[in-house]
Amino acid sequence: MLVVDDDALARLALGGLLANIPGVEIVEAEDGQAAWEMLQAGLRPALCCTDLVMPRLDGLGLMEKVRAEPFGADLPFVLITGAADRSSLQGALRQRADGFIVKPFSAPQTRATVERILRASRPRRPSPPQR
Repeated sequence: MLVVDDDALARLALGGLLANIPGVEIVEAEDGQAAWEMLQAGLRPALCCTDLVMPRLDGLGLMEKVRAEPFGADLPFVLITGAADRSSLQGALRQRADGFIVKPFSAPQTRATVERILRASRPRRPSPPQR
């Protein structure tokens, strides 16, 4: 699973919440551009959790770039937002986001969202993530 957020504490918190999901390995990126470079270099996570607002390349921009590539057309995306503002969420829905997490994280809700999306995406992504 790729966790993308420019806030190191948010990455640490989210990674900690999700680290003990069976079969999940957490890989972190400090912003959308760093994540994009990792994906172009061959990283193939089962899921990408990305903050919406980041420097260099934001979460919607990352999702748009990834979805335009054959390797990322079916990559599930969970978008993270600190402010549940309608326009950002509507834009994310138009871009086919698979789910949302609102900061501050609620452990049960966050795990449930991620586990639901991982279960739903398994038929589309039968092999484990490649690095």
